[in-house]
Amino acid sequence: MLFDSLRQMLSEKGYQRRDMTWYSHSRELIRVLELAPTVSRNKVWFRLGIALRALDGVQDPTVWDMVRPLRCRATHPQIEDCAVSVRLQRLVDNRADFERVCDFTDPTISHANSLPQILQVVSRVAMPFLESFNSLEDVRVFVHSDRARLCTIREPAKAILSLI
Repeated sequence: MLFDSLRQMLSEKGYQRRDMTWYSHSRELIRVLELAPTVSRNKVWFRLGIALRALDGVQDPTVWDMVRPLRCRATHPQIEDCAVSVRLQRLVDNRADFERVCDFTDPTISHANSLPQILQVVSRVAMPFLESFNSLEDVRVFVHSDRARLCTIREPAKAILSLI
């Protein structure tokens, strides 16, 4: 139910899906939203990322480069490939509440009520975060801002962004 609702919401915004990851492509970057359920699928995490096309040719292997079949980083980057990445939970105002609604093993939470709350956070927090990046310049400005301290910034991205 969560997956179907996310798929509908994100496809309406022009995101394309591969497996549990959605992508929105622009000339200079790719916005990435990943739904990452735990192995038992009782709990979900969301990870957001911005992949830079300027890094396509940079040899900086991640764990995903060892997995077969190889995927195309230029069109379907994993979160580990992204110049900027963050768990959605780090961006919400009340992290504990959001983590609780994403934990489907918690007997104190109505799971029927969890879905609208999760979708609201994706709509009000994740989407504005991702959509705030439209160019390399947007990423460069972000990386040098206080907000970037919540995110992981890959070293090759720092090098390329320092040249802009």
